[in-house]
Amino acid sequence: MDSGCEMSVISRSLLLDVSLTHSRSILSAANKMDLPILGHTDLHFIVDGHKFVANVSVSPAIDEFLLGSDLLVKNDAKWDFAKDTISLGDRLIHAYWCTFDEVCRCILMSEDCVVPRKH
Repeated sequence: MDSGCEMSVISRSLLLDVSLTHSRSILSAANKMDLPILGHTDLHFIVDGHKFVANVSVSPAIDEFLLGSDLLVKNDAKWDFAKDTISLGDRLIHAYWCTFDEVCRCILMSEDCVVPRKH
């Protein structure tokens, strides 16, 4: 979850057989570098047992799935830091504190996020 990211974005490596809608969008990282966007797709996914749909930008320049402020606003997100919970609409999700490389502290919405594969 990244409230500073205006659009939800996912790594191309996480979406194998998904067709993309062409895009002329340009995303910029926090360090002001442009991220290439291959296109957009409507992504159905599950977090903490709750189903969601988001229009996501797809980029080969990131390694993860970032839920941006577009999804947070659309789902009336409320973050309770004291209880480590995030409400998205009527769905309550537990947050988990993580540290990567002993430098970057992050808060994850779920230990598992599932992107269902099309058969």
